[in-house]
Amino acid sequence: MSVHEDIPEQSEDIPGRPIGWAIVATILTIAVCVIVVWGLQHGIRGGGRTDMENLSLRPPAQPFEDKTVLELQRAAQLRELDGWKWVDNTHERVLVPANVAIDRYLQQRGAR
Repeated sequence: MSVHEDIPEQSEDIPGRPIGWAIVATILTIAVCVIVVWGLQHGIRGGGRTDMENLSLRPPAQPFEDKTVLELQRAAQLRELDGWKWVDNTHERVLVPANVAIDRYLQQRGAR
């Protein structure tokens, strides 16, 4: 005789009640979704953008051709980075563009 108890067999029948409720819930959910979609398409007024036909269009506050303050600042910064200018005229120090400085540094190091 075995020390373990025998595991009772379970029936392969699936109870119909939970499956029935799941089917009913699914049908009700689909019906509610259909009603909501139909209502939104056929004029149920609610929150949100219900009067899109009466929308007034205005031009932007600033024309697109005009540069914004940030674009003007960025352009000034790029001009300063890409330009040559004297930093110290007495010691003959010049501010050069970054790509020129990198090329000269590499030439001095013998990399090019």
